[in-house]
Amino acid sequence: MEEAEKLQKELTEAIEEYNTKKEALDAANKVVSDAGDDATEDDKTAAAEAKTAFDKADKDLQAVNEKVTPAAGEESSGSKTGAIIGGVVVAGLLVGGCIYYKKKQNDNEGGEKEDKTLFKKQFKGNTIKKVQKEALVPSFAVPAEENI
Repeated sequence: MEEAEKLQKELTEAIEEYNTKKEALDAANKVVSDAGDDATEDDKTAAAEAKTAFDKADKDLQAVNEKVTPAAGEESSGSKTGAIIGGVVVAGLLVGGCIYYKKKQNDNEGGEKEDKTLFKKQFKGNTIKKVQKEALVPSFAVPAEENI
């Protein structure tokens, strides 16, 4: 906790320094732009020095920001329960979807249900059985056996 407060203080100081240098650079640039061609060498030198100071403050701010960013990331990455729960839910949905799809395919195996009932009527119905029995009986008359 102490380290976080220290980093927060460093960041605040870097931001204040950055803003101060930015204001100084803006003021120096305004002086040079307002003077136009009449700008003195001292004004141009002051603007160049302000630009250098601003660039340094910008780099310092980025360095402090990089220190703070990983520190904040470490605290939030400690708990990965949400990702684990999400992964389990997704895996469950995938498995359930596959099982449902397979079951639906097996129900339609051999054709649609209407085709199955038609098949049963045609090949397993009573009329077919009767016709098949009649086909087994010869159409010609068989003479009775003679006893010898």
